[in-house]
Amino acid sequence: MRITVQLVDVANDRSLWAKSYERSLTDIVALQSEVAHAIASEIRIQVTPEERARLRSKGTVNPAAHVAYLQGSFLWNRFTGGSVKDTILRYEEALAIDPNYAAACAGLAESYIMLANHHILPPREGYSLGAQGSRARTCTR
Repeated sequence: MRITVQLVDVANDRSLWAKSYERSLTDIVALQSEVAHAIASEIRIQVTPEERARLRSKGTVNPAAHVAYLQGSFLWNRFTGGSVKDTILRYEEALAIDPNYAAACAGLAESYIMLANHHILPPREGYSLGAQGSRARTCTR
């Protein structure tokens, strides 16, 4: 996986800093931490010791779960009733692979709430499923 990060001064439409990162999909959490730390350093913000420790922590994400999550996110952005239902299937797939995958858990909850907001599911049902994060999951990473 390759990402490029760029900080831009939008008032002047001027690039302030840019860097590319290339890592294995299994290192996604470590990459997120590295990028966050690099940005914080570049913009010279003060990071508390607790925040610094959190940035250094290297959680792992199952690559298959992450792929299912990304597929769900792609479908979510299509923003139709059918695509949101397919999104739920992909997030459920990600959670079947990694039950603690917080991004998939949050996406699943958001999907149910979206279906309720657009009356694709009865509001009481959609909001309940959304509030529970689907069957009261407790996701941690």
